[in-house]
Amino acid sequence: MKLRNILYFAAGSVLVSTAMSCSQEEIEPYSGPKSGIFIQQVKSTNMTAGLVASYRDTYETSFASQAATTTEMPIRFQVRTIGDVTPYPRKYSLKVDEEGTTGVEGTDFSLSRNDFIIHPYQSMDTCIVTLLRTPTLRQKTLAVKLRLEANENFDLIFDSYKNSGSWQIDGDTLSSLTYTILFSEKYEEPFYWESFGEDYFGPFTAAKMLELEKVMGWTYSDWNNGGSGSSKVQYGRMDFAANAFKNHLQKLADAGTPVRDEDGSLMQLPGSYAVDYSAYE
Repeated sequence: MKLRNILYFAAGSVLVSTAMSCSQEEIEPYSGPKSGIFIQQVKSTNMTAGLVASYRDTYETSFASQAATTTEMPIRFQVRTIGDVTPYPRKYSLKVDEEGTTGVEGTDFSLSRNDFIIHPYQSMDTCIVTLLRTPTLRQKTLAVKLRLEANENFDLIFDSYKNSGSWQIDGDTLSSLTYTILFSEKYEEPFYWESFGEDYFGPFTAAKMLELEKVMGWTYSDWNNGGSGSSKVQYGRMDFAANAFKNHLQKLADAGTPVRDEDGSLMQLPGSYAVDYSAYE
């Protein structure tokens, strides 16, 4: 018998023997760890370093950068899995960390846009925290902290990782189990109001500025860029804005729904722009 045939015969004998052995003994089911789950949100990508990403476990934002008509702000972050994808959906557990959260769910933020499912053939899910705009944000910064928990589908295999996608770069250690969002709406009197606005709109308050922005379609950043060629806030538009604001406030007052300032007083404008609130005296 040629050597090649002898080798084929020997290999076949081993396979037959192995198959017979497996059929006679019960095969042990897989007993290793379940799929893992963690939070990893990209902060930025360094294009010059070969698409190296950096990550964050905390995000801070402010409604001050939003239009005055904006009432909510969705913030997104990624939940990722370790292990094979599956042809069926898998629930995961993400809960509010009460100790690290100062906002109130349903009042200051909402998680209602989530189903907390890793969908079939997917290895990640996008979580959405909807921040809600309330007057409280003008006084203090609120926090929402979310925490992953193990469940029947996923284990928490590690609790931290480095904030850089390159092991050659030193970085800070981030939490892989929690994500914190800090949000506020704090204002300082913008330079252009301080310089010209008081003659047309009266003393600055955040409530008055926001109500005026609704009428004019301005934003807080427009005030800080006031006078520049690209800004909507221009000295030459102050008289028009004050009259439009007066008409807006007067219409609401006449309808029985007057606008009130931050201290609870009726929102008023100076001089010839004054709103007639005689019905409320």
